[in-house]
Amino acid sequence: MTQVAYGVAAGTVFGAISVASMLPLQFPDKRAALTAAFLDRFAIGFVIAVVNLSWPAWAVGLLIGVLLSAPSAVITRAWAPILGLGAIGGLLIAVIAPHSGSSADPVAFTRAFAFRFPLSGDTLVEGRTYTLRWLSAPGRRINLGAVMGGHDKGELLVNAPSDVDSLVWTVPLGFVTGFGVPSSNQMRLRLEYADSANQWVETGPFIVTGAPKP
Repeated sequence: MTQVAYGVAAGTVFGAISVASMLPLQFPDKRAALTAAFLDRFAIGFVIAVVNLSWPAWAVGLLIGVLLSAPSAVITRAWAPILGLGAIGGLLIAVIAPHSGSSADPVAFTRAFAFRFPLSGDTLVEGRTYTLRWLSAPGRRINLGAVMGGHDKGELLVNAPSDVDSLVWTVPLGFVTGFGVPSSNQMRLRLEYADSANQWVETGPFIVTGAPKP
């Protein structure tokens, strides 16, 4: 299931639960109140599913659940039930959301599998040290490799634990210039799950250049 499909389903269920809980209550305009409640809760489910933050899932769900519930709570002054249901619903939706996908399902996949550095257009210099950073799903071991154009530049990590989310890497001298060129703008890093080679993500093309001459 894609993140969008999950968001629609979660938002619809959450909205229906909210409407059902309000049916016994009396309002000056009951139809408008029920419609507003459904839309508020639908928005919580949908936004949680499609947002891409590096925070823990529970924190994302809690924040969005409370934040999107706040306008209704301010208007109605029913702070506890509205904010409480928003927080609980947001938390549950975020925790059970699908957190990984495959290369054929990029919307779901990139939520939990993405590079933070380097990004497309960044420049790295041979001989200098950088901290490569990424996001990956908990509980799954990873491989990290480098590619220049169509040339495999080898593995930087093999079967690393899932809690590893960075690597201090010194770009080897001659990494690019050893091919007789001063720089390459076709460098990519590839991150994949060690147990499934068809689940992977790559950086956009970035630049590696030779060390400046003294």
